Amino acid sequence: MNFPVVSNTNPKLKMTMLKNNRLFAGKQEELLPVSKFTLYSLKRDIADFAAFSTAFNEEYVTQTEALINTVENLLEPKAETLILKMMTQTMEQQVIMLNQWLLRVDGYLKLMKRTTGVKPSAFGISSLRRSMGRLDYEGIMRGLKVLISNLQNHQEALESKGMPATLPDPAGAAQLHCRKPLEAV
Repeated sequence: MNFPVVSNTNPKLKMTMLKNNRLFAGKQEELLPVSKFTLYSLKRDIADFAAFSTAFNEEYVTQTEALINTVENLLEPKAETLILKMMTQTMEQQVIMLNQWLLRVDGYLKLMKRTTGVKPSAFGISSLRRSMGRLDYEGIMRGLKVLISNLQNHQEALESKGMPATLPDPAGAAQLHCRKPLEAV
């Protein structure tokens, strides 16, 4: 890679290019597959390499394998990928639980609509469901804030239609569960 830097030796401060001296000529994406193939070939033909030079022994193979594993962990971090998968699974489960919660709230809003004429879509349920369908988690959190605010504003009318005063708060639970996988890092 070449990065532009300001030259301190040039009085006119012209831009010069820094050279990145790599120990290989291929693309960075090719480094790991080529190294693994080389290691495979080394292990397969260790007898021929050992006959050529005593430097190619089991210790050399172990050191080379450890170096390749280190590079693989840098290029393809398994721990971070696993954490991201866990977070995604948790968030998808929360969307399913949120959908069940929304069905109950939607039922109370439909009951309230008969007396007040306010549609459930006016509470923000439609946009929240669209965000849930797209798995747009930021949109889900925004939609939840709007919905909860509207529910609090119309709490008396909803409670008169049978909605319990202590309806679970899905926003707080969603935020709590999203943080759990990150705490493991």
